[in-house]
Formats: sequence, C-alpha cells, structure tokens
Amino acid sequence: NHAVNSDEALIKFNDFNPDLIILDVWLSNSKLDGIELLKEFKNLNTKIPVIIISGHGTVDLAVKAIKNGAYDFLEKPFNSDKLIILSKRAIENSILSSENLNLKSILSPQIPLIGKSQFITQITKKIHNLSKTNSRLLISGDFGTGKKLISKIIHQSSKFKNKLPITIDFKNLSNQNIETLLIDRLSDLNDNLFVRSNNNTLILENIDHLPLNFQQNFLFFLENNSFFEKSKIK
Repeated sequence: NHAVNSDEALIKFNDFNPDLIILDVWLSNSKLDGIELLKEFKNLNTKIPVIIISGHGTVDLAVKAIKNGAYDFLEKPFNSDKLIILSKRAIENSILSSENLNLKSILSPQIPLIGKSQFITQITKKIHNLSKTNSRLLISGDFGTGKKLISKIIHQSSKFKNKLPITIDFKNLSNQNIETLLIDRLSDLNDNLFVRSNNNTLILENIDHLPLNFQQNFLFFLENNSFFEKSKIK
C-alpha cells in the first residue's frame, strides 16, 4: 500500500496493520515530516519496523531517525536489491523479537492458582500429575473459568516447558485452513498439525467449532494416535 502524505499514511496504517513501513523523510503536502510520522507510528505500534529513506541524508538525520525507533536509514539513490534485503532483514528481526517475547512469557515463573482451599489444592495436585503424562486432555468449563490458564500451567509443568506450545483456535479458521492443518499437503509430505506438534504441547481452543466433516478424522487421531495422510490416498 502506498500513501502520499501523513494523513493518508496513518489511515492506511490503521486499516492494514503493515508488517513493514518504508518512509521518506520529506513528504510533500503533508502535515508531518517523516521523523514526526515515524514517532506517530511508534506510538501506535512500537514493534513495527520502519526504514527511513531520504534524498538529502545527513549523519544527524540518520541518528535522529534511529533514536526515534527507525530500523535503518537509507540515503537516495540506493540499489533496489539493497532495499529488498534490508526489508527482509527488518521483517525477520521483527518476527524473531515477537517470538522471543512469547518465549519469555511462556518461560516466565509459573502462574499459580490463587487460593488455599481444599479444592484449589486438589486441582493443583491434579494439574501436576497430568503434566507428567502424554495423555490427551479435555479442559471444559464456562467462559472465563480459567481454561487457558490451566492449559498454560500444564504446559509449564511438562517436559515441553522450554518450547512454545502450538495453539490453534478453531473458532477463527475456515474449512480450507482446517483441512490444511489436519491433513498432509500433497506438495509437502508429513506436514500437518499433528506432525509439527510432535514432542510439544498442542493446545486446541474452541474445539466445539470444528465442522462435522472434520470431526471423524479428528476422533480417529484421538482414539488411535495416528492420522490420515492425504499423500497416501489413491
């Protein structure tokens, strides 16, 4: 997406939530210059990588851009390949930073269940025992009763605690996406949800939203600990 001034850029930023911004310092017919707009972007999303470009670059301008959160600074004219490489690097760095934050969240001290009642003590003991097995677990309860918290504590107590758990929310997936997750792709054998979650915790949310035509395959997996491979269907 392309914007010609700061107003249009902010509108498109909110509409499209980009993975990367390439921002010219000098914007014609614009309320904000590039550095001011950079500050606005960073106020809205501190994690978004922004590459600043300028035809009249100076060391002071480059330093100012970096201090205000720019990923890097390019002076015109520049080779398009350089911009492509820098853009890929910026996106990869952003993804890695997000993964590190998620990992720190997962590896943070275990979130305890609050309370000292007999019920809480029993639940805590049960969670500890369940986390030591490779059993398939069903956590049920009304909305807001702590199902996500329980699944997180179980993962943190398990032998897979040093990995990010794989979490899938069926409520927000189309049938096509579900098929991709549950069945091998012809072009990439042994690449489905069950294979990728091997030796890890697989958390499935809102499983009641799984379409009926996929429930049989999923039940087969739960009962037999195996799955259908699309690549082997004749």
